[in-house]
Amino acid sequence: MQVPLQDVFEHEVGMLVGAGIGVTPFASILKSIFYKLTTEKKISLKKVYFYWICPEPQAFEWFADMLSSVEGQLTQKGMSDFLDIHIYLSRGWKDKDAFAVYLREGEERDAITGLQARTHYGRPDWSNIFDEISLAHPK
Repeated sequence: MQVPLQDVFEHEVGMLVGAGIGVTPFASILKSIFYKLTTEKKISLKKVYFYWICPEPQAFEWFADMLSSVEGQLTQKGMSDFLDIHIYLSRGWKDKDAFAVYLREGEERDAITGLQARTHYGRPDWSNIFDEISLAHPK
């Protein structure tokens, strides 16, 4: 029996979905992907979509640092298109948080996570997401 981490390297496109603290295993998966990507001459994986649905902004603090590091390293290597990060804040934000996000709208980094990827509010529309990914990667 193989674990999902091993399976992700057998495909050109990977999709990782975590929710709340269930995102913890993805730290090692993302680090492993980055390590293989930068140390192995040939790797099948060409694109990774990472989705994280989180109930409150405080949960971003520990994981956003690791994501920011991977984001920066991929950018330095000219591979910023390799990892497509989508973070959803499903609840736990207040009007003052929304106003702070609005004030920082034009900035390079997200106001909540500090990442280049923008935070989405609410829950993902999986039907639309799967349609978009399948159109982008028909095989």
